[in-house]
Amino acid sequence: MSDEQKQWWQTLPAVVGGAATLLTAITGLLIALNQMGVFAPKEKKPAPTPEIVEKPATGPVTPKKPEPQVTAKPEADRIPLGRTTFISDESDSVKPLATFLEKQGAEVSIISTERLEELATLRPDIVIVSSDTGTVWKKLSKTMLSRLFENSKVIASGAAGAALFQQLGLRLGDSQGMHSSGDRGATVVVPVPEFLRSPLTVPVENKTLQLYEASSSDTIGIYDEGSPTVAGFEGIARWAEQKNHWPICRQGNYVLWGFGAPASQMTDAGKRLFVNLFANHKARSAVPLSQSQKKPEYVKSGVISERLSKQFPNQSWTFQAQRPGRVRARLSWSPPETQLAFIIGTDQRRRFERKDGPSPLSLDLEVNDEDVAHSDDDWHVSVTHFGDFGTGAIDYKLELSLPQDSTSPPVPTITAPPQATPTGPPVTPRPASPTPRVIATPRPPARLSPSVFPLPLPPRVVVTPTPTPLPTKSKVDGFVGHWRSEDPNTVGLTKADIQAQSNRVTVHLWERCHPTDCDWGTKSVPLSEADDKGVLEIQWNGNKGYERTDLQIKIKVLPDKRLQITRHFHVIDAASSRPDYEKVGYFVR
Repeated sequence: MSDEQKQWWQTLPAVVGGAATLLTAITGLLIALNQMGVFAPKEKKPAPTPEIVEKPATGPVTPKKPEPQVTAKPEADRIPLGRTTFISDESDSVKPLATFLEKQGAEVSIISTERLEELATLRPDIVIVSSDTGTVWKKLSKTMLSRLFENSKVIASGAAGAALFQQLGLRLGDSQGMHSSGDRGATVVVPVPEFLRSPLTVPVENKTLQLYEASSSDTIGIYDEGSPTVAGFEGIARWAEQKNHWPICRQGNYVLWGFGAPASQMTDAGKRLFVNLFANHKARSAVPLSQSQKKPEYVKSGVISERLSKQFPNQSWTFQAQRPGRVRARLSWSPPETQLAFIIGTDQRRRFERKDGPSPLSLDLEVNDEDVAHSDDDWHVSVTHFGDFGTGAIDYKLELSLPQDSTSPPVPTITAPPQATPTGPPVTPRPASPTPRVIATPRPPARLSPSVFPLPLPPRVVVTPTPTPLPTKSKVDGFVGHWRSEDPNTVGLTKADIQAQSNRVTVHLWERCHPTDCDWGTKSVPLSEADDKGVLEIQWNGNKGYERTDLQIKIKVLPDKRLQITRHFHVIDAASSRPDYEKVGYFVR
């Protein structure tokens, strides 16, 4: 039986059956492996599954913050405008301009005023402050804002921008800026060609263009006091009908774009000018806030004669209370029946006195120790007419007496004419060399006089050195030398170099500019122009920045050996009604 079984497995049917069973098993195994994807790896490999998983892995943190909104980086062939951050509380209002800047080559982000701390992280090349931020800046700490924007380049729009710049202590935030609207406010003249040519061409006619469609939105233009150089800022675009008011102007790192209209109303020419200004400002050397801030020129005790007009219905003068005592001010004007408002007060603490009425008006205010302690709170005396000027003007005289302090400059002297009869009681002068004699003279005319008149006004006391014969050379001994301003923060003249050669005196002056001082050049006058009383007068015309101003400079050697330089400005521009005015600086060797 065993022989028969062995022979059967060796038969063909047995072999075929065994092979069929093995083939079936192998086939089943291959099908199973195929379904598992063992034999098709190339078809599954390109599947994007790993990348799909990877993208959401980096994103969960971002959606938690609604802003900043950051666009894609610009293409390589665009203008290299760099990074810019809009500060806006209504992001939709700035999107038309943001989109235009992005198309030109900027990387744009938008934050609100509640997230100002993100500026340190975003590190934009230019910060753009939108006009929709309103008066929020006045509610924020000046110290905080100064630290935040100390090294930032800023372009700020409309009244919101002016409010920010005022908090930062800049001339561009001056409250004496003029407001306008409609076509008059939106039409400007750009005197500097580079802003119209590069990097974009701006379509203009006679350097004049309209930046916004007709709108009732407010526009502010900063007054230049006869010339932007005089006022301490750079004029970029002025109003077509108001030649001394600049809605686009710059001071250091800070540009005022004085238009309050939304970006959706900008013309194509307006957008192009903005891009050119943006590119120019980005390429400009940085000037930190601490170097850009306006430095007030404080008035001292004395007489100020000025004029109010329809164009300038109010004027303000700044002084400091440096020691306790009484501040006395007397205001008189013509025509005397006109009603004026007369105010003395502080910036921050709102401490003030006010009188309204016809001429004359007087104000007395006691300065206490607390007032002196607030040295950063400047005082102002202001004169305002709220009525209709018609075609006339109001000429006024302000007589101001402040508590005396050691930093006040010596009282300017006026020599009595030979025929004048001395009046008033004798006064013992401060010891000086040579021994002075005391002469009382009638009060001189007040117009633009720097003289000091304490209130109530006694006969003027003038200290005149006893005349002694002087050799010709001594007339310039007191002038000669290298002089520097005793105020390191002055925005006026910073240095003077005076030399005597042969029979002439040469004067070289410098004025505060950024990043380096502006060189006024030299003027040479005959030695005879220096009188025996230590006064040298020079007609200084043709200086760049004062093309429309007749400038006379009076240099005087004071009894304490300091140099007093008085600049008398007479605006000769027919389009300006600015009255004459003076600026005084004191110098040491």
